[in-house]
Amino acid sequence: RNLNNRSFGLYIAQLHGNIDKERCSYRIKPNMIAVTLAKSVTGKWDNLEKKVEKKMDEPKLDASEDPSAGLMKMMKNLYDEGDDEMKRTITKAWTESRDKQSSGLMGDNLGF
Repeated sequence: RNLNNRSFGLYIAQLHGNIDKERCSYRIKPNMIAVTLAKSVTGKWDNLEKKVEKKMDEPKLDASEDPSAGLMKMMKNLYDEGDDEMKRTITKAWTESRDKQSSGLMGDNLGF
């Protein structure tokens, strides 16, 4: 539908369960579009979308490559393919590690 000369769409790859299309509805309001979905079978869904487990590829080991470069490559792969929680965890660990390194270097320079 055209709303203020703009078209909107909603795409969800895979819902957590089946819905009853006959009981679903939508309402257009001045500042939003409200979409109501009705479940085919009554029950609790943890999420709207079905969680799909991603299978990660086995890391390829190269004997000629620097081990730390391989570790960085693996971490980058985990970050790129991970979900939001994985990205937050990696970012937090990276930040804490850098903070510890920088505070350790400052302490060494001061003779502690």
